[in-house]
Amino acid sequence: MGPNKIQTAGGLVEADIYKVKKMTIGDFSVNDIMVTELDLDTLDGS
Repeated sequence: MGPNKIQTAGGLVEADIYKVKKMTIGDFSVNDIMVTELDLDTLDGS
């Protein structure tokens, strides 16, 4: 899906959004979800 602007508590940041067919954590699974990758270094408020 590519880069998008995301509003966070610290302001507007650019983040990549991806569509994931399946994500499993332990016994919990979800299908066809969107996930956002945020660079945490850009969210430190500086």
